[in-house]
Formats: sequence, structure tokens, C-alpha cells
Amino acid sequence: MKKTVPIKIIVHFPTTEEGWRELRRRVAGVHADGTINSINKLKCPVWQKEKLLNAIIKDVKAQMKEE
Repeated sequence: MKKTVPIKIIVHFPTTEEGWRELRRRVAGVHADGTINSINKLKCPVWQKEKLLNAIIKDVKAQMKEE
């Protein structure tokens, strides 16, 4: 297995509520892109990929209601 090299990331945290909202929005976008890329790499029919994505969306919505 290929060994990965750790990278350092510097994050300058926002100081306003609007800044925190924007950071959360951007992090969610990166997470969504990663999820979609992972699903697209699966070796299964498109209908199964769609079913998996819909299940993920349903689960996230359920978790949001709980919070």
C-alpha cells in the first residue's frame, strides 16, 4: 500500500458569525464533493450509485432533524 505524506494546513478561524457560516458552507461543499467522487469511483451500475446517494441524503436530513 502506498504511504501518504502528512501535510500541514493552517486555518485562520473566522471572527464573525457570518464568517463561521461561510466556513461551514465551504467545508460542507468539500465534504459533498468528496462523497460524490467516492461514489462515482464505485464499480457498480449508475442506479445503485443513485440509490446510495439518496440514502446518504436521507440519513443526513434525519440527523439534521435530530439536532
